[in-house]
Amino acid sequence: MEFKDWYAARTSFEKALALNPSSKESRDELSTVRGQIGIIARQDHLDPYYVPPETMISDFCSRLGITRNEFDDVLKKKAEEDPITGYNLQGDLYRDGIGREKDLAKAFEFYTMTAEKGSEVGMYNLGKMYNCGEGVKRDYEKSLYWFLKAANSKASSELGKGIVESQHAIGLKYFVGEGVEKDYQKAAEWYEKAAKNGCDRAATNLGNLYRDGLGVQRSPTKAFKLFKIAVECGNTTAMMNLADCYFNASGTGSIVASKEDIAEGMKWLKIAAEKGDQRAAQKLERHKNQGGLEKR
Repeated sequence: MEFKDWYAARTSFEKALALNPSSKESRDELSTVRGQIGIIARQDHLDPYYVPPETMISDFCSRLGITRNEFDDVLKKKAEEDPITGYNLQGDLYRDGIGREKDLAKAFEFYTMTAEKGSEVGMYNLGKMYNCGEGVKRDYEKSLYWFLKAANSKASSELGKGIVESQHAIGLKYFVGEGVEKDYQKAAEWYEKAAKNGCDRAATNLGNLYRDGLGVQRSPTKAFKLFKIAVECGNTTAMMNLADCYFNASGTGSIVASKEDIAEGMKWLKIAAEKGDQRAAQKLERHKNQGGLEKR
């Protein structure tokens, strides 16, 4: 489906829900459509940081000087030493079909075992699987339950992994209205929690809210500072947003964009493009063709 088709579907389900507010089916379908619109709008599919799981395992084997076949022995030993981490890894392998046939139902079973034993990683993965209907029937209430359980947990031996991801996921849910009523203020609150815990994507999304005045009092200066924080983590979306700040003299302290501001904006677009962000590469080319400045 094209973007316009998803918007048309959203309108249809909103009308259906207005006619029958108690319809859980219409509410869930609307949430699914909103979630897809959010994915397309954020252009998650162009994320240059995605690394195929098989590539990560190959790199892991290379660092340890072991063969791909020996990896399974290492995994088995790890599972014996640390069952929680071992089961989560097993879940990842079944989820991604690495070294075995892809089986989302089995992945769900492994994540359930670890989540029930207090693993934030397992809780986060259960939240995602319930949210997307992978390995289990889609259930937005259970998805939110596991995200909240992970987000409000204290860091375990897994160094807190799963907590910040869940905080950000809840923020996204409230931002697009996926399984919950759309609420920009709550989205901002959860983005802020995740950003304080080091999530660069949350910092970027919170910056967007301050830039646009959604759920928070509009503050180009705060938006600029949040984008600056996120670019230090290599976030290319933040780099593009930071470039816009320089081009539009938004939050930078300049009244109008100076030559230095424009040069700084072009620098960040170039860095993002060099990191593989197709959106940044396209925008950089447009700026070059237009001699420097393109309004956001």
